Amino acid sequence: MVEAFIVARAHKRSIREIERRLRNAAAEIGTVKVSELHRRDISCALDTIMGRGSPSEARRVFCDLRAMIHWAVAKGDLDANPIASMKSPAPATVRERTLTDAEIKTLWHALPTIFPRAVATQRIIRLCLLLGQRSGEIAGMKKSELDLLARIWSLPSTRVKNAKVHFLPLSAPAVEIIREAIVDSGESDSVFPGQTSHSLGNSLLVARRRGKLTGQRWTVHDLRRTSLTAMAAMGVAPHVLSHIANHSSGSASVTMRVYVHHTFAAEKRAALEAWAERLAQITGENVVRLAA
Repeated sequence: MVEAFIVARAHKRSIREIERRLRNAAAEIGTVKVSELHRRDISCALDTIMGRGSPSEARRVFCDLRAMIHWAVAKGDLDANPIASMKSPAPATVRERTLTDAEIKTLWHALPTIFPRAVATQRIIRLCLLLGQRSGEIAGMKKSELDLLARIWSLPSTRVKNAKVHFLPLSAPAVEIIREAIVDSGESDSVFPGQTSHSLGNSLLVARRRGKLTGQRWTVHDLRRTSLTAMAAMGVAPHVLSHIANHSSGSASVTMRVYVHHTFAAEKRAALEAWAERLAQITGENVVRLAA
């Protein structure tokens, strides 16, 4: 049923994420005949996801499963909807977690110990802090998206949440990390082959279970919030932060949304370079500077 549904929804822009969630859910449920699918099977799969501390992911999986089962009933593959009376998992509360300077420094220097065999994971986490982008976008970074001489990362519409092309200036330390990753990536167009936001989350979960992540809990998305909050505290204007974060609803002003087509490239670069220097001060790292 999953295979058939994926083929039927191949036109959807988000099909890769839907496919990932459905395959993971199917793996949790196991081998069950479609005619024998019961809501307890769905509940067990969702409970496993909730147990990992991922309520948002559980809600998305439930929505995907509900859509697939509704589709199967409409096709006649199922006589009745076994989850018609089920409620979606409780919505996740809006997180406000940001890391303190002390936490950032501890994490930055502990990464080789936390992930001794996963240099790619170390680099992705550092880039999450440096650039303030979504972990999935960083993990899926392509060499073809990069112009390291101009220090520009061009994300196509198919790789961003709001389906709008996103141009991000790269700070000097970010370029250094990316260059190191490219050397290790081989012939693949991927800067971090095999890495996704899901695999990154699983790596953090394993590290936490092994006692390598101590102190208050944080998620990878908290790193994005941390960097954007820090830039705001440094005086970066809200509209510039909105462009860095690639939030299409960053300004309610009709003038800004409809009539102003300035990309704020220089302002974004200045903000990200200033944050990179501030981050270097926090971590005690040498600041890498490249000629403009």
